[in-house]
Amino acid sequence: MFGNVSFFCLFMLVLVNRGGGLNECKESRCGIHGPVIRFPFRLKDKQPDYCGYPGFDLSCKKHHTLLERPTSVKLYVDGIDYASQLIFTSDPDNCLPRQLLNFNLSAFPFQFRDESRYDYVLFNCSSIDRNLQLQMPCLSGPGYDIFAFTSGYPISLVSPAYRTKMFNISSVPGKMISAGNFLHLNWSQPTCIKTKLLATGDLSLQLAL
Repeated sequence: MFGNVSFFCLFMLVLVNRGGGLNECKESRCGIHGPVIRFPFRLKDKQPDYCGYPGFDLSCKKHHTLLERPTSVKLYVDGIDYASQLIFTSDPDNCLPRQLLNFNLSAFPFQFRDESRYDYVLFNCSSIDRNLQLQMPCLSGPGYDIFAFTSGYPISLVSPAYRTKMFNISSVPGKMISAGNFLHLNWSQPTCIKTKLLATGDLSLQLAL
């Protein structure tokens, strides 16, 4: 009736609800205002592996909840919506575009929440109209400015003397470039919504879904 994922979810929910594992998998927080951490997430180095789903490891850093990936991606987790399977993240250094090159979704258990995605080319530009494209202040520095151009922009309008190509970025949410330091991610596996209803005994809701 249940696949492996659903069985694992059901096992974990029953274990937690009944105080299994010597209460090792109880809900936790990194700070008084931090998001509640529970399955499929776990606090690594504080909770056993079986308390979370593979790839959903979180840690605490100065009362902040931190999501780290082997690709050097580091994000603060500001909120978790378990019903929608959505996490709200931000960059610890207030420079989300700096991490763009490290986002490898094939090695990431999460997906970009925003549907509108674009390809960008980043250039080091000087002496250009700053209204042409999006300036990246946190990537810029004294004597140089970094701008993001959509891949379809006629870059020939900017003289080669005033631009140096940095790198390409493929299929990233527009908000990751234009909307500041916030990024929404969601997950599709594990899906524990129906399993939770069954584990709590609400069979009428389970059958209605």
